[in-house]
Amino acid sequence: MELITLTGRQINSPSIRIDSNRKATRDSRNADVWLRNEAINEATIKKDCFCLDQFRHSNPQRLTQSDKEGMHVYLFGDVLPIFELRT
Repeated sequence: MELITLTGRQINSPSIRIDSNRKATRDSRNADVWLRNEAINEATIKKDCFCLDQFRHSNPQRLTQSDKEGMHVYLFGDVLPIFELRT
């Protein structure tokens, strides 16, 4: 799924496979890493040192729901369903 960030960048979101628990868990972790990296890229483009430090110091293996939603809002302006579920 192609998405447009607040700065106008076009990015592709990862898919999360749900045909097995193991695949869904692995893809969900990969999506968290993707979200963190895209938030870091966005903060770098905006030259937002405050958010950049927060995103860099977040652990992608231990993101809280509020961390994820904060990154979503930073990237897209609202919490949107950006991940495509596939069977």
